[in-house]
Amino acid sequence: METLKEHLILKNRFASIYNNEVRFQSGERGTHILIDTKNSVSVLPITNDGNFVLVEVYRYAKNGYSIEFPAGGVEPQEIPLLSASRELHEEAKLASPLLTHHYRTTGNASTHKAFCDNYIAWSCVDESSPPKQDLYEDIKRTIVVSPLGLYEMCLDGTIEDLSTIATTMRFFGVLSPVKPSDLEGKGSAYIMGVYYSALGLPKKTPNEIATDYEPFLQGYQYRHHIKVVR
Repeated sequence: METLKEHLILKNRFASIYNNEVRFQSGERGTHILIDTKNSVSVLPITNDGNFVLVEVYRYAKNGYSIEFPAGGVEPQEIPLLSASRELHEEAKLASPLLTHHYRTTGNASTHKAFCDNYIAWSCVDESSPPKQDLYEDIKRTIVVSPLGLYEMCLDGTIEDLSTIATTMRFFGVLSPVKPSDLEGKGSAYIMGVYYSALGLPKKTPNEIATDYEPFLQGYQYRHHIKVVR
């Protein structure tokens, strides 16, 4: 598809929206919507004791609240990793000693230019310093759930946000054949060990993982063992 002429129809602090003249592969001419926004980040927070944290945030198009992972735009001159740490603090009032990149997504490759970098925040703890207030956001509450609880919230429709569902399913898909129920009562370090083993990454040293090493090693070895058994 070839862009023949750009037509900006709306621009504000959140997005630029175009209705461009285009030539399709067939040779036919027409128009195509293009939405240009900031790139964004999403954070899957795991607490020290192995629970997952979500926020219930108001969404205008839904005219109601949505249960999601902390997320937001990447500000100018800000790298995505710092954006993820900031959003974790602002929305969930949490801090993490280690954030790892999980994967990258696009909202709709047909109409949206921006992408979203998804991170895992390991061993999250309450952040004592007050977060910067976001005047454009309405967060009703934070929700703390177990691994199985998170998985079931995606399956039963409690969570409707597509990005949160995709991030959850990708996370547990990576860990397979380890099931969400296998992680009940396990800590963040153990789950991290399972995750690193599932990705075929080398074992970290105690100084590298910024958390308890023995549970990390147990999780790493468990995933390797259960893959062979199952």
